[in-house]
Amino acid sequence: MDQPLTADQIAEFFRQGFLVIETPLISKPELEWCSKILMRMLVSGQGRSEGRNLDLIARDGGEDTTLPSVLQPSLYATELRKLSYRKTALALARQLLGPQAAFAGDHTIFKPVHKGGPTPWHQDEAFREPGFEYDEISIWIALTDSTIENGAMAYIPGSHLLGVLPHRLNGGAKEANTIECYAGFDPQTAAVRPIPAGAMIVHHGRTVHGSSM
Repeated sequence: MDQPLTADQIAEFFRQGFLVIETPLISKPELEWCSKILMRMLVSGQGRSEGRNLDLIARDGGEDTTLPSVLQPSLYATELRKLSYRKTALALARQLLGPQAAFAGDHTIFKPVHKGGPTPWHQDEAFREPGFEYDEISIWIALTDSTIENGAMAYIPGSHLLGVLPHRLNGGAKEANTIECYAGFDPQTAAVRPIPAGAMIVHHGRTVHGSSM
């Protein structure tokens, strides 16, 4: 699909800083195939020696929760590059960012039942090197149903227009594996967006987002 988004969807993205694509676009067999590969990597610790397989919310003084993740999983499991949606995702990115848009990386996060912790509020661009101009989007794909009860993603509408906001180590800890946005926005304005497996949410690199559990 050369033009996967409608004009209304594009306008919604630039107004809100995120766009929910509620209709599942990836088949159940392919989701299961992808999940098996990613779970194998998470369990085996693949990429840990390079600092890419880590507990995203681990920090000093942290609670007994966990959020295992792998940065750049397709570097290790190259078969993930065959995911059917990747071509459509690139076309989508070029609609929003222009014809020069290119794939920059991937990331998987696993939220264990009962022990999965919240994803701290953050902007993706806050993880980038300061002093450069970035124009990025992220496409978050739900491999299983995302519900209010299991920690659906939440977004702060319009926050992509606020610039990069203040961030600190998660929870204000001295040591942590991630950062959190702690000022410059109102969490009470959050829009929680549950979606079914195979659906996705596109968000701007400066959109504040996270999950409560």
